[in-house]
Formats: sequence, structure tokens, C-alpha cells
Amino acid sequence: MKRETKRPEKYAAGKRLLALVLSASLALEAPFVATAAVTDGVHPSVDEAYYVSLDSYGNPIEAAVVKSYVLNGATEIVDYGNYDSVKNLTNGVKPEISDDKLRFSLGENAPSHFYFEGKTRAPFESLPFILSIQYRLNGVPVEAGKLGGEKGVVEIHIRAVPNPASSEYQKNNWFMTAAAVFNQNDILSLSAPDAQVQTVGNLKTAVFFWLPGEEKEYVLSVGSEDFSFNGFTILLGPINAAGRLGDLKDLQDSKRSTL
Repeated sequence: MKRETKRPEKYAAGKRLLALVLSASLALEAPFVATAAVTDGVHPSVDEAYYVSLDSYGNPIEAAVVKSYVLNGATEIVDYGNYDSVKNLTNGVKPEISDDKLRFSLGENAPSHFYFEGKTRAPFESLPFILSIQYRLNGVPVEAGKLGGEKGVVEIHIRAVPNPASSEYQKNNWFMTAAAVFNQNDILSLSAPDAQVQTVGNLKTAVFFWLPGEEKEYVLSVGSEDFSFNGFTILLGPINAAGRLGDLKDLQDSKRSTL
């Protein structure tokens, strides 16, 4: 069985950051005359996520799209994307690549789930926020690489502003969070105004939040006798996939309209 994902009319790298489920309903008047054969409707389904590793200041180091297919009995996958390189994460089958078209011929022993990784930094340029991170030690600006093992209060300034190169949809609908985790046994103090701070066992977590189109800077202050930091875990996604976050967006829009 050969299955093929439908190629979009116009491929844009930034759109690959979205994992959307689209549905359409048609109202048909009787009598209905079929003009084409009806298929079984069984096709592979796919989810995708975009992963980016950043340096200490928010610049991209490495980035890739990871796609997860549920084959539903298919023995072949055709996918579209412009990648610098492609890696099969499931088995040894090599992809056939022609321009932006990828074909994995998996044969009769095709797995039920299939994963591959496509390296690309292009979508990073159109993410809805531009991120920058700066550091201070005891109030003095300092390079990130010089903070390891230092004693005193380290301030981490994390700032995000809307990206003018992003699509209107992403700028108006995507939110961002940044989370930092510290072991309380390794620090003397932690201060994060306007953040959500949670303590679980001996771990203390500070979570910062940006609504769509929001420009904001947060400051995380950590007192330590031997400073170490594993970095932020940053998540971006559409606000309509985050439950009650849509209510916060409505409140934000209402506040702006009254100013």
C-alpha cells in the first residue's frame, strides 16, 4: 500500500512549525451523484515538532524538525520539506530525495510508527519572538562563560520582543514560556518577579510567560557560592491549543483597546 501526504499549494518553512489538525464539513443536498471513486480513507497520520538548541545568549546552534508518523498500514511515506540533511530515526531505510520531496519505501515489514529528523535552521528566522539573554554578577555585566563557579548574585535578564519577520498568524496567536530549574541545595536564594515560581521537593522552578505580540523582559536573580545553570527550557505554540490561555489573550486585547 502506498500512501502520500498531500503537498501544500505553497510550501513555507515557517509553516512547518505548526502541528495542526484541519477538518472540513460539507453540506450536501440530495440526491448526491459521486463523480470519483471513494477510497478507504486510511492514510498515515503525522505530528511534528521543531527543536532548537540555543547558545547562552539566545542564538541558534542546531535545529531540526522531528516528524512522527503513524502508518496505519502504509508501506511508503512521501513527505515534503527543505532540509539540510535527513536522518531516519526508526530503521536503516534511506530516503529518496528530490528537491523538497522525500520518499521512504519501507516495504512489507514497515513499522507501525516511523520517525525521521530533518535538520534546518530556516524556520528559526520566522518564529514569533526574538529572544535575547544577558547576565550580571553582583550588578556588573559579565560574559556567560565566566559565571561558572562564581560566588555572589547572578542576574539573568531574558527578553523577548515580537519578530517582524513572523507571519501575522504566529504573531497574533503564539505564546512563549521559558522555565529555569535549580536545586535548592546548590543556591542560597532565588528571586523572579512576575514569574510563576514553584517548589517541588528540593527543586525550585521559575516559569516566565509571554502572550502573543508581547514585548517583555524578566530578571531571574540567583544567589550562590558556586554558580551553575543548565539553561532555559523554552516552549512556543499556538494559544488556541493551550486551553484557558485564550481567555488571557482576550483580556489582553480588551486592555489594549481601552488604552
